[in-house]
Amino acid sequence: MQCEADPDCPREVCARGMCMTHYQRRRRTGSTSKLTPHERLMQRVEWDGDCLVHPNCRPGKYPTAGGRRASHVVLEHHGRPRPPGTEVLHSCDRTECVNIEHLRWGTHAENMAEMSARSRAKGHRKLTDAQLDAIRADDRPRRVIAHQYGIHVNTVGQIRNRTHGYG
Repeated sequence: MQCEADPDCPREVCARGMCMTHYQRRRRTGSTSKLTPHERLMQRVEWDGDCLVHPNCRPGKYPTAGGRRASHVVLEHHGRPRPPGTEVLHSCDRTECVNIEHLRWGTHAENMAEMSARSRAKGHRKLTDAQLDAIRADDRPRRVIAHQYGIHVNTVGQIRNRTHGYG
């Protein structure tokens, strides 16, 4: 007996009139048709402010779709193929974002210029020495201080302990 999900499927029926491949795909996605990497990605992403982010992607890491960087898949899906020698630039500075409005192709030099202009460079301090001294003297909870200065809670601890470049 042949698989009912696809008339061209040569595999034998395993469950509910379908072969194992189509049966498992239906259990996972609700459909027996094969989804494109972009469609699969869009089923998983969630809004976080203005950004569309993959829920399992940590900040600073790149989400993938079909074995490729998700931002590349999104740009190409929207008719913007990758020009040679370019990389994805995120206007929101979040590598995990796949919102098409935040993505564009650009050169490495452009990316480094944006990084420098937006103070994303490693070793570039967001805080002045006076602010570091104020944080060390402040006895409020770390989360309150972090919110006030726009930094991570762990950074407050590193400043207080004089570790990781905050000596």
